[in-house]
Amino acid sequence: HAPRMPPSPSPRRRSLDDVLVLDDDEHDDIAVSTPTPSSAAASRLRDCFKTPEGRYNLGKTWRTASTSYASTSGSIGISRRAEYDARHRRRLALAVVDRVPYVLVNVGDCVVCVSYKASAKDKAVKKISFNGVAVTTFAWRAKMLGDTYDLLVGLANGEVHAIDLGTNLSDKNKKATSVERWNAKGEFAKSRVTAVVWRDRENVRNVYERAGDDGLAAMTAREDDFSFDWIALHADGSLFTYDSRRDGAPEGAFPPLADPSALSVVQATNANSNPIERWHFGRSQLTAAAFAPDCDLLAIVNGDGMCRIVDVAGCRPTVVAGFKSYYAGFNAIKWSLCGRYVIAGGESDMIEIWGWYEREVIAWACGGHRSWICDIGVDDVQTAQGDGRALRFVSVGEDCRIAIWDVVIPGDDDVAHPEHDDLMHNFAAPAESTTRQSTTTATKTRFSGPDAMVCQAAHRDEVPRVVPLMTHKLHDNPVSAVAFTKEGILTAALCDVKLWLRPESSARYVRNEHEYSD
Repeated sequence: HAPRMPPSPSPRRRSLDDVLVLDDDEHDDIAVSTPTPSSAAASRLRDCFKTPEGRYNLGKTWRTASTSYASTSGSIGISRRAEYDARHRRRLALAVVDRVPYVLVNVGDCVVCVSYKASAKDKAVKKISFNGVAVTTFAWRAKMLGDTYDLLVGLANGEVHAIDLGTNLSDKNKKATSVERWNAKGEFAKSRVTAVVWRDRENVRNVYERAGDDGLAAMTAREDDFSFDWIALHADGSLFTYDSRRDGAPEGAFPPLADPSALSVVQATNANSNPIERWHFGRSQLTAAAFAPDCDLLAIVNGDGMCRIVDVAGCRPTVVAGFKSYYAGFNAIKWSLCGRYVIAGGESDMIEIWGWYEREVIAWACGGHRSWICDIGVDDVQTAQGDGRALRFVSVGEDCRIAIWDVVIPGDDDVAHPEHDDLMHNFAAPAESTTRQSTTTATKTRFSGPDAMVCQAAHRDEVPRVVPLMTHKLHDNPVSAVAFTKEGILTAALCDVKLWLRPESSARYVRNEHEYSD
């Protein structure tokens, strides 16, 4: 499914507020240049776009290398090329260390850190190397009391390294220091790591704080009840649960898969092992996962287009809901801020919005992309500033485009609330199910076996369509990652990372107008 490149918009004059200048020894990884008017015209890319609340302007651009690069090893300068995978994509994160924000992006066998607040005279901060093995994914979380590590890095050889970002930023050594290695040398899984996800206790704290004193009392017990606090997804369809407070136990092991195409949950043979459990979801690679705001539910998607909602609050994972894509596989998954909606996109060139109360896909976001969707970001700032009835999210894809969407969601009084006990189904239970189902879900065709609560793909005449507020080509290469900040939107492509600043003043045009590129 090759990307279908749209015609470029008319040339526009580009202006950058900030330009980063990097150290000489960093130029093989990332470089920034100020485009001249002629080069800007040649690229034919926009430096702004409009939304109903105003105009987003290009604030900064970090230039990154387009391929993995050769690094040297040892005093004799032996050249070794970082491992490259055709499915390798840029990942993006905004980290805060000692109240200083940094933009993190993977380049070859490194995680490159640049200052988010950098001015034109500032230089690159750090690149953290992993000995010639390609970085396929990473995840950062804010450290809390008792935490040792804040950055997880997944590699192409199946290993996951946990490091303290602050220590590595202050260390002059390029190689990662203060490292804890899990799945060393592919002991438990030899396939590449496709995603690592923190089960973030800070999100749980925010959810319970909204409930007042009773919520704060329940919060402490809820945090201590976590049997694991992060997960690693692999290309062989397996998911491993880990506890960052444990060390990796090399003596642990997992029994072989009885049926690689079946769903299964297996605990490690050693009670002190880290990873703790292996969840297997079939032969298709797991592509993305996201925890709900309260961290009790986990949404997992794979290359076969299955989205499973797993209840992880109990002692055993339970598939309680889910849906099948309209076409092909999923590449990205996100939860809404309220925890009621799941947003997924991938190879069907559209986004599917699934409702927790409705137990079905409530809308398709169509027309924003002309090729595979790579990543989705939810704008918590804009959603919170609205009336609570509009969900704002952004998608990026292999067509080099970014699309912004607003979806009107029903209020709590407008939807039925199915009882949670009616939807519980054991992860490895038989196909029969005698539980009651809501009126909405009873009419939907479902899978059998452990996926009995997962709905089949909806017919194209059954689902409402949503059109984008804006869609434009903003990069010269496929855009693989997007993240929101208070100041704007970060987008990452193979050759650059851009910051699009939020509008400073309100728009002068009607709110329901939609902007499309030529």
